[in-house]
Amino acid sequence: MKKQLIIEHALELFSEQGIEATSVQQITEKCGISKGAFYLSFKSKDELIYSLIDQFVMEFTKEIEHLVNSNIPSEQILRAYIDLNLGSFVKNRSFAKLFIKDHAFIFNKDFVSRLQGYQKILTKLTFAIVEKKYPNLAEHMKHDLVYFILALTKSYSETILLSADKINLELMCSSLEEKVELIAKHATIPFTENTFELCTELQPFNKQALIDYFENFKHASNDLIIVESITLLLKHLNGETLPVAVEKGLLHNLKNCFETKHLVYLYNVGQQL
Repeated sequence: MKKQLIIEHALELFSEQGIEATSVQQITEKCGISKGAFYLSFKSKDELIYSLIDQFVMEFTKEIEHLVNSNIPSEQILRAYIDLNLGSFVKNRSFAKLFIKDHAFIFNKDFVSRLQGYQKILTKLTFAIVEKKYPNLAEHMKHDLVYFILALTKSYSETILLSADKINLELMCSSLEEKVELIAKHATIPFTENTFELCTELQPFNKQALIDYFENFKHASNDLIIVESITLLLKHLNGETLPVAVEKGLLHNLKNCFETKHLVYLYNVGQQL
């Protein structure tokens, strides 16, 4: 609860005066806690910011992963993906605009590296969407289509973030869906075959980053079953042997909790690193 209190008040201050201009002292004063209490929850302001980003991005990727694994008809999955993707930018517009204002933070190497990790997750999930929607499309054209979807979605999302007027989301999603369908049906000249293909094979995070993320989740949870499950899975990620039946049971515990469902996906990714 203390962690959530810090996150909520930090967001208020970031919105009012910007990320760089907000100090830990100001956050603790607004929360009515000591600096020591803050540092028990977060090692630094940067860690707090990364936790905020993780909270938003992981929720988003978790929803797309759920879509990929759902029984939604293939003819509807592209539109569902577009609605979810652009809808997320509308929903979290205020939060995303914070990072546009703080140019110094945008050029932070750790921040850029983290965003690249998120982009790799999104690339893999988008590729899965394309494979479900267009199973008969030539393999090299699938990579081109993923590139096109991500590029145009990025352009549309920037319009959402920078526009001062209310966006017609329905029209925007329909426009993007139409363009993707046209490219899928008529494009014949690929240019990403030898470069972009590699991106779909990359894993989103290195193992240490995954371990750190799990550690943060463990310390933030008040659910003993979740804490113990994460603790044992962390040992497995660190190289200790874990019986298959036990591993499945621990993952089942995480999957049954709304807040930790996405950890199952990340854990499986970590096993491949």
